[in-house]
Amino acid sequence: MAQRIATQVVESLRKGTPPQRGVDLYSVGNEKLIAGIKKFHLSGIEEKGIIRFISGSWGAGKTHFFRLLREVAFQNNCLVSNVQLDKAAALNKFESVFYSILRNISTRSYLTENEAAPFGQVLKESLAYLSTGNCKVSNEVSYEDYVKAREALILDRSIDIDFKKMIQKYWETFLPESPDLALQEQNRAEILQWFSGEGSVAMYRKRFEVNKIVNKDNAKLMLQSLAGFVRLSGYKGLLILFDEAEQAYSIMRKSSLRDAHNNLLSLINNIEALKGLFLIYATTPDFFTDPQTRNHNLWSFRRTNRQARATTSTESIRYYLEF
Repeated sequence: MAQRIATQVVESLRKGTPPQRGVDLYSVGNEKLIAGIKKFHLSGIEEKGIIRFISGSWGAGKTHFFRLLREVAFQNNCLVSNVQLDKAAALNKFESVFYSILRNISTRSYLTENEAAPFGQVLKESLAYLSTGNCKVSNEVSYEDYVKAREALILDRSIDIDFKKMIQKYWETFLPESPDLALQEQNRAEILQWFSGEGSVAMYRKRFEVNKIVNKDNAKLMLQSLAGFVRLSGYKGLLILFDEAEQAYSIMRKSSLRDAHNNLLSLINNIEALKGLFLIYATTPDFFTDPQTRNHNLWSFRRTNRQARATTSTESIRYYLEF
């Protein structure tokens, strides 16, 4: 595995494209900062949720730093989701952000498994872990192993009941008596669509006996369920990397901007209750200083909390250890 990743890094750099894996093999200058994140944040992710901010101008290296953090998270038994905050995943519509978190979630093995649906890989690894004690997946699961995993899932009170039902339905597609492969794949795709808010309640109620779909009214509850499920599945937690798109806030209407800031402030105020989640938000200095885009409640919150800064080797990205 290490040799293959090293080869991929060399080939990608030779072509002038950023490698998908192995950033830690050639990145330098961030050692002290990474050590601090491991010690003060990743080590305590199971006890409480955490949110931190990265501030840097465009081209300062935030995306590269995120790739490095992803490798560090994988090495510390965490899942990672990299979310681009743009029109498709706008913070003023939190349900769209949740959908993007699910679509982009990945395990350490995902990039080498050629899995079409990243969250599908997470569900497969969770079934393997809860039934056998390790994450080595199989295309077929015994009924006894399925029952063992299902019972552990049912007993977890931190996960929404319909969230549990859809996970169980996904697991059932790996039982020996499941339909042919094409029908299995169709069922799995439809189940994953539920997590992305696609389709109607009536359709899912008839097929899977659930009473709701993921929408704007329950997206934050579903994020809490996701955090609980990640911990149940043997991972230390989930690192969510929010990468703010250029001009993401400047093109918003005032009402949308207010909704976005309120959703962000809600995350900050409630993050400690979301055990297993580590959120890092990358933005530009304008987010804090531009009077047209900054939220005064958010700004006041920042000013009244102790703040420590650690600067990367580029002297242009600032990581807020306290917020």
